[in-house]
Amino acid sequence: MDNASLTNKGTLGIIGLEDYQWRLITVVKQLGLNVYLYLDHHDPQLEQWADQTIVDNYRVKESLQKFGQQCDAVIYTNPLLDAVILKYLTQFTTVPQGYGALEIVQDRIVERALLDQLNVNMPPYDTVVNLDEVYQSIDAIGYPTVLKSIQRGRGESILRLNRQTDIARADAFIQAGSYILESWIDHSAEYALTVAYDGEHFVYYPIVQESYDEQRRLVMAQVVEEVDPALESEVERVSREIITTLGYQGTLTLKFYTTESGNLYVDEIVPGLSISNVALQAAVSVMPEEQLVRMAVGMVAHEVDLLQEVVMVPIYEEQQSTINQAILEQANWQVEYLPAPLSRAQGFVWLTGDEPSNLKQQLADLNLTTKPTDD
Repeated sequence: MDNASLTNKGTLGIIGLEDYQWRLITVVKQLGLNVYLYLDHHDPQLEQWADQTIVDNYRVKESLQKFGQQCDAVIYTNPLLDAVILKYLTQFTTVPQGYGALEIVQDRIVERALLDQLNVNMPPYDTVVNLDEVYQSIDAIGYPTVLKSIQRGRGESILRLNRQTDIARADAFIQAGSYILESWIDHSAEYALTVAYDGEHFVYYPIVQESYDEQRRLVMAQVVEEVDPALESEVERVSREIITTLGYQGTLTLKFYTTESGNLYVDEIVPGLSISNVALQAAVSVMPEEQLVRMAVGMVAHEVDLLQEVVMVPIYEEQQSTINQAILEQANWQVEYLPAPLSRAQGFVWLTGDEPSNLKQQLADLNLTTKPTDD
């Protein structure tokens, strides 16, 4: 890529942008570049901020060709975009992140082969295509277990089976295609590590500890200042190995969890931008959105400083009135509502300026982070 083409009003294309990633447009414009969006649905707010926008199905070749030919480079933010789309765009423009990472992470079997190659712990699993095979495989895997489509992004994300009577629910869950039946590993904590890689340097963000409800909705994320050094060293090693093996350049988030005995399991590899990145706002000196753009235009990645610990909660519709009242009463709450709802989230709240335990207690007092118990 000729980096000079991305200075002085060059055009950077962004495909698959989500509402919560709107700051990416601001970052591009601050670098003096034009923004060309490709969306698969109308979003008046994002379209207003961009210089140009195509709204069409991501698989329409004529629109992709027009988009690619008018962009000096294209970046993607959505890890569920089909790799074929990015591969097609490389005929007309530069895609700094490449498309190889998407080919691997969107196929859970291929992703597991990569993690196995890197000596990363994985739960026992089996592949199934129908309800009969679920019944056959679950005897070996045991309860609880999780059913997932092999191809990420197809339909409902996961179905947890806690007992034999739950298997009947899998009949409606399983559609055409193959699925993974995976043992549920009880774990003490879930985390996300975001890494920026510019082709030479790895820059690590503070680790974010995450909490989910039973429907796998994110209910809280805390930016962690200190973690176990052995855990931090191992997850950084794994992230380096993954990025170099994928041949990926940009920002990537590694989702992982740990058991009570300290074993590390990688749950998901997310190239591009992740909702986990939102928790870093108000906590770090350089957001992942800026890193992604800098590397796309040929700049080196910035070093990242932790400014303060932050606790973040998404705002869901049923919580909105409670949060609106709390914002009036709490001086350390920062709120942002999205132009349009994202996966049921209306926006986000960041709590700052106090010990994380005190911040989480503020949320608990308002029942904003209560997690359903397993029955």
